Amino acid sequence: MRTCRTDGGTTDGHDCRMCGESLADTPDQRVLTAVEDGTVVHRYFCSDECLERWSA
Repeated sequence: MRTCRTDGGTTDGHDCRMCGESLADTPDQRVLTAVEDGTVVHRYFCSDECLERWSA
């Protein structure tokens, strides 16, 4: 879940699917979006490296 902060930024309530790190203040986060069985699924990663390791 994404919520607004008082400083105008946002906070993600997700953790990296690969390493489990919080994405709260990760500037390099990546989101992989897909449609599976008619449902939109978002997978969150803290970096390109974690996304690449997960997809390997």
